[in-house]
Amino acid sequence: MRKHWVAIGLALALLLSAAGGHALSQAEYEERYAQISAEYGRIRYGDTNEDIIPIKERLKELGYYAYNVNDRFHRTLEIALRVFCQQMGLEGDGRELTPLLQAILRNEPDLPAAISPQIDTSLYSYEPDGTTYTPYTYARLMRESVREQASVGFEGQIVQVAGGVDEPYLYAVQMEEDPEQIVYVSYQPLPRTTAFQAGDRVAVFGVTQGLTAVAQMGTETQRLSVAADRVGFLP
Repeated sequence: MRKHWVAIGLALALLLSAAGGHALSQAEYEERYAQISAEYGRIRYGDTNEDIIPIKERLKELGYYAYNVNDRFHRTLEIALRVFCQQMGLEGDGRELTPLLQAILRNEPDLPAAISPQIDTSLYSYEPDGTTYTPYTYARLMRESVREQASVGFEGQIVQVAGGVDEPYLYAVQMEEDPEQIVYVSYQPLPRTTAFQAGDRVAVFGVTQGLTAVAQMGTETQRLSVAADRVGFLP
């Protein structure tokens, strides 16, 4: 029975794709996959389930997931699912693999690739065009020689978010190796890109802009700022 409905769903998807279709709404996906969704159970954060394996494989193929494929629902899958739901306009905070999400990821042939994929610093520390991003600690970033226009890559946790919608996002990033220090990151994402949140552990790649006051964050002190060309999740 499942194969029958899968065949119908795939045929419909291919027809829409050929006609120049686009990503569907939550309600449209619910209607398309009503029968198939009923055959899947709910999988929650912390669960171990073999049905997680094909989900991770698909998310990895699309660029939302960048880690080992196994049957465990941990932090890396939570982030991948949240990013996928945000980009697709679907309900979900990443903490649950719903029957609908399973149906979409296992059966929908025409899903968009991730715009803000997981970032693996070992892969992204060197760019194909020859630009090298050197991992920096806060102490190294504060040196006079790198305060302006230095290509940097660093890791930290977002502790505050401002901006967004019609203006660049502004993130206050607590440095991974020096929690007492904050770097402010301005980031202009592409349309429908990932909206990072406070608490997310991220890797940032960009160019230093020196010390500037950041009134949007409610602070009058001067802090180091970076214009990021790319921000991505860490596990």
